[in-house]
Amino acid sequence: EKAIRGLGLKGLKLDPALQRFAIDDRDLAWPVYQACSELGVPLVMHCGLSWSLVGQAKYARPLALEEVAQEFPRLRIVIAHCGWPLVEEALLVALKYSTVYLDTSVVSSGTPADALRHVLAERIGVDVLERSLPRQVLFGSNYPRADIRRTVRGLDSLGLSPGLRQRIAGGNAEDLL
Repeated sequence: EKAIRGLGLKGLKLDPALQRFAIDDRDLAWPVYQACSELGVPLVMHCGLSWSLVGQAKYARPLALEEVAQEFPRLRIVIAHCGWPLVEEALLVALKYSTVYLDTSVVSSGTPADALRHVLAERIGVDVLERSLPRQVLFGSNYPRADIRRTVRGLDSLGLSPGLRQRIAGGNAEDLL
């Protein structure tokens, strides 16, 4: 609360794999979600693979956010990295709850264009992005692991409609913040 009201913090990012807590832990995590909800700030949740050797992915399953979204219907939740490689779990939660977002900071293998094509075009589908998630996908590059310019080029290579490309590149983040 002090960081948000006094220092101007605009959101909170948690990394359950590194911080070693279960996303659906009512005793530990629920008070944090409640505070974010009451303060009106979005929560970015690192889900899926943790590249850190001390991170444990068992704590970072996107599907655990379904209960959070149900319990805190005003809390805006961003699933970082589209939950890769658990993309289908992240997609399920985002499709079901309009307060759940996905970001494009996918880092798997190859170039940012390869990763974005694999996750956004092949696993999710551009048609799903266009029709069902146009206001729930946010640009993210995962800098410094991935170069921002290369990630933008990767996004541009997907053949998105100009409206969706604009929403992902900034419009959705403006609305979120």
